[in-house]
Parts: sequence; C-alpha cells; structure tokens
Amino acid sequence: MGGAKLEKAEEFLIAANWNLLKSGQSGGGDDGRAGAEDTTVTREELERFTASLNITFGRLFMAQNRPNAHEKALDKLTRGIYQECVEFGPESIYVCPSYFYMGQLFQ
Repeated sequence: MGGAKLEKAEEFLIAANWNLLKSGQSGGGDDGRAGAEDTTVTREELERFTASLNITFGRLFMAQNRPNAHEKALDKLTRGIYQECVEFGPESIYVCPSYFYMGQLFQ
C-alpha cells in the first residue's frame, strides 16, 4: 500500500475514534444507552466498536514503516483482542481474525 493511502486511512480512523469518544462522553442512562435520549448506540455496541477500531489501528500500524510502529501495533492489537475476549470469550470464533493479525505481527 502506498504512503498516501495509509495516511488517508489514518485520518479516517482518527475521525472515527473521535466520534466514538464523543458518543461515549455524553453520559449514560439507566437503560444502558451510551449517549443522550436520541442516541441509539448501547454500551455493548460502543465497546464492540472500540474493539474493532483498536484492531484496525493495529493493522494500520503494522503496514506503516515508522519508528515505534511495531510497538503501537502490538498495543492496539492487544487492547482489541482483550475487549473481544471479554465480550465473546477467548476461544470464540469471532476472535480468530484478531489472533491471526497478532501472529502476523511476530513473523
């Protein structure tokens, strides 16, 4: 992948992360909603999106040839895998792709 495409992908991921953080800051009601009354994102969905975003950031850092990219990728993949394991369990089929990406990091 070209450097320009990776930079554009990073910009979009940063924007997605910002939106995710903003939706989680709105507070939370007793009904398990993550934001205000008009928000349709539940706390579980917010955690699932955060896990997915961490995995995607990890994959982005794996593709970059920057200093400390390996450490950043390891950190993001670890966080994403942990969040997926909390939700689905460590032996779930849904966590397998994330384990695969973690394995690629150590090749």
